[in-house]
Amino acid sequence: MPNIHNLQSNASALALWARRIGIVDAPTSLNIVNYADVAGNASGGLTTSGNTFYLCPLTLSTADGSLSMQLPVDPVISVSGSNSIAQRQVAQSTMRGTIKEFWNADDYKVDIKSVLIGEDPDELSQMLSTLRALLDRPEALLCVCPLLQEAFGISRLVVQSYQFPATKGLRNQQFSLSCLSDEAYTLIEEI
Repeated sequence: MPNIHNLQSNASALALWARRIGIVDAPTSLNIVNYADVAGNASGGLTTSGNTFYLCPLTLSTADGSLSMQLPVDPVISVSGSNSIAQRQVAQSTMRGTIKEFWNADDYKVDIKSVLIGEDPDELSQMLSTLRALLDRPEALLCVCPLLQEAFGISRLVVQSYQFPATKGLRNQQFSLSCLSDEAYTLIEEI
C-alpha cells in the first residue's frame, strides 16, 4: 500500500493510484489539484477543464456534534446543479417552442468518492462503523469542506445513497456517497 500522505503531495502519483483502485475512471488525461492551491479563485467561480479533480479535506458530523469523522483520504468530489423551469405551451402560436419560467434552483447533487485505509483490519473496521453510523442517521449531516463551502455555499448534506464496492486488500475499502445539499428552512413565520 502506498503512503497516502506522500501521494497527496504528489498529484501525478495520486492520479495513477486513484485510477488503479477505482476512485476515478481512467480518462486519458487526469489532473488532480489540491484545492488549497486554487482556493483564491473560488470566490470568483471555480473553473475546471475536463478531467480536473480537486483534493480537499472533508469532515462529516451530526448536528449535535455527537458523531464526527474526517475522511482519512481527501475525497474526489463532484458537484452538479440544476434549475426547475416551468414550460408553458402557447395555444395556436406561430412561434416555435415554449415559454420558460424560472421556478427555483434545485439542490446541488454532490458525489463523493474516496477510500478508507487502516493500519490493520481492526482500524479499518472501526472507520467503517463510524462512517456507517453517520450515513444511517435520519438527518442532514454537517460538512466541513473548503471546496463545498467556499465555492458552492454548501455546509449541510443529506445522504441519498452510498456504496461500498468490493475492494482489493484487507486494510482498505472504497466508498462512494450520493448526496444532496440541504438548507435549514423556517416553514412557519410568526406574524
